[in-house]
Parts: sequence; structure tokens; C-alpha cells
Amino acid sequence: NGYNVLVMYGTISSSNPGVTALFTTIPFRSMGVDMIVTGAGEMYERLQMSDGLVVINSGTGGRQLYTGALNANSNSRKVIQNTIGFLRITASPVTCKVEFITQAGQTLDTYGLQ
Repeated sequence: NGYNVLVMYGTISSSNPGVTALFTTIPFRSMGVDMIVTGAGEMYERLQMSDGLVVINSGTGGRQLYTGALNANSNSRKVIQNTIGFLRITASPVTCKVEFITQAGQTLDTYGLQ
């Protein structure tokens, strides 16, 4: 079993209309990547692409956050705007749990690979 997580700044998808999607032609899932974690988007968003690849954009580290209108994105599963927070990633040899936690300590989203 196991899993492969790719961490990078740029993203392959976002509902934020000001974010340029990069690397959209790279077949990450067929290359064995299960999840991509990024610092893009100036908001938190979890997406699941049609091939099963999970993308978590966590651009909520304190810079100006995006609070405007969003583009419709059929891959989007969770969007959190105007909230400073961080990701807590808990990994073992067979699971990987990602939590979005606010500055106040609230967990607003949880996703797990198994």
C-alpha cells in the first residue's frame, strides 16, 4: 500500500479566478501521485480530479486572502475563504490524514488517504 504526496507552490486547479493553473498536462495520477498539496489560491480548497487525484490548495498563511467570487469548478469538494489557517498532516506507512486548522484551532476540513 502506501501513498505518494507531491508538495509544490503552483496548482493544477482552483476556483479562484485569479489563480493560473499550472502543470495541467502532466499525468500526475498515472505517475503514482495520490495527492498534491499546494500553497496557492489565497484560500483553502480541496478538489478531487476526475482521475481520483486529490488537490489541496492551502494559500491561507497570512497574506491577503481571496474573498471574491469563485469560478464554478466541478472538482471542488470544499472551499474556505477569508480564514487564516494551516494544514496538519499526519502520516503513517498506510494512511495520510490532512486537516485544515484555523488560527483559533478549529478543524474545518479533514481528508484521509488510505
